[in-house]
Formats: sequence, C-alpha cells, structure tokens
Amino acid sequence: MSFKVGDIVQLKSGGPPMTVTEVNTNLVGYCEIKCQWFFGKMETGTFTPDVLIPSEPRRFEELKGAFSTPV
Repeated sequence: MSFKVGDIVQLKSGGPPMTVTEVNTNLVGYCEIKCQWFFGKMETGTFTPDVLIPSEPRRFEELKGAFSTPV
C-alpha cells in the first residue's frame, strides 16, 4: 500500500492515529514513512509501509488512557 503526505495512518499493532509528514523512497525502492502525532506532546517516528494501515482520525477523549504506560 502506498501512503502520501497528509494521510492518517496507524501501526498494524495498534496505537494512536498518526499523520504522514514525509514519504522517502531511495533509488533501490526502499521506502520510509515519517509520521507525527500528538499524545500529550508532539511525537515523531519513521516507519516502513508494511507496518502501517490507513486509519480514521479520533478525538483525544476516545484515546485517553488507551495507550498509557503501566507504572
């Protein structure tokens, strides 16, 4: 699946919705997708397309507590 800047995606394993901010493909076809999301603070990560799926935006209230780190 191909993604473009502005798409809303999510990790296949779960997590908050993320916005695609960059798509980089090198000369041999290796692709990296840079994403940004806000969950208490602005976060950024780089992923390969095979670990991402399309997602729908969700309100913070729906996500609150869903991805908290156990203490």
